[in-house]
Amino acid sequence: AIAYRLEAEFALLLEDEIDEEDEEALNARNETLQAMLTQLQEEVLAVRETGEDYYLLGRIYAELGQYPQAIAAYQWVIYWDQTFDYPFINDVEDALDTAQDALDALADEATAE
Repeated sequence: AIAYRLEAEFALLLEDEIDEEDEEALNARNETLQAMLTQLQEEVLAVRETGEDYYLLGRIYAELGQYPQAIAAYQWVIYWDQTFDYPFINDVEDALDTAQDALDALADEATAE
């Protein structure tokens, strides 16, 4: 039940548009994401590990800008897809590509400076 609630809360959080210059709103959103991440890790993944849970984990990490962790979570899903044939694997692969592109862009910015 916790995983489904977190999935719904995550979807609702993404629907809320935030002005990128509103630091207070961005901080509040990041605090909410961090709390969701902690709850997912401590109350869901500590008890079970499913593709859906790791996909949500990756998406939360990506929203927090923690791309290496997001990539690792997506790779976990892709690995286990060989056994469980997840119906959402195309979404995971797209999310992996997006996270990798974001990580590459950050690396390019760092070298340009």
